[in-house]
Amino acid sequence: MKLFNNITIKPYMADKEIAIVEEVLLKLRPTRCLEWGSGYSTLYFSHLLPENAQWIAVEHDRVWQQFVVRLMNSTPLQERRGPGGWHRVYLRGQLTKIGFSTLDRAIRIFKKRPRSGASIEIFNIVPNHFPWSDSDEDGCYADLKDYVEFPTTFGPFDFILVDGRARKDCLIQAHAMVKDTGVVVLHDANREYYNEPLGLYPYQALFTDVRQGPGGGLWIGSKELNLENVVGLEKHCLAWKP
Repeated sequence: MKLFNNITIKPYMADKEIAIVEEVLLKLRPTRCLEWGSGYSTLYFSHLLPENAQWIAVEHDRVWQQFVVRLMNSTPLQERRGPGGWHRVYLRGQLTKIGFSTLDRAIRIFKKRPRSGASIEIFNIVPNHFPWSDSDEDGCYADLKDYVEFPTTFGPFDFILVDGRARKDCLIQAHAMVKDTGVVVLHDANREYYNEPLGLYPYQALFTDVRQGPGGGLWIGSKELNLENVVGLEKHCLAWKP
């Protein structure tokens, strides 16, 4: 969104979805986190973690992964607090060098807090097969076997965000890697073809809005954790299953 002739970057989620993930992270206080599909969410949500926590992101697109890594490692012109949170401020020329294309004078990477001491690693795991084999064009297990299985060497996890490719298969893999009292979050849960693995999780909540169309929507699941302990269900939720 535009802000005083600058461009402000947040995760590719609706603001209310970002608020839900924030609430989960701040209440759960996870120390080992996994994200399938890197991006601005990697830079944003990792700042909410406790000191010495670990955020691991797995990305199938090598060009995008390299861009996010360069953005993460770039030195901002300044970092300052503004309404609602903190901004790492860059000049357009700075980010043009790492592949960011915009006509705006400056870019603000928005986050809730200054950078924590959390460790962030972004891995590029290339597809086993492309173009995608599935009719939904999301990529299936055969297309992305290495991508789906790679995080098993780092688990178990307290928090997992599924927001990349082969999301149905990632949800199944997440069930094996998340701790019993951990939380799994699926973005774009409005897409019905992601629904099949959701029954693996006894505790789940669905936050959706028909106005968002086929994209958007947030689903949260856990094996043993009562989700009311980490998110205000009545405040956010349109549908949920205890």
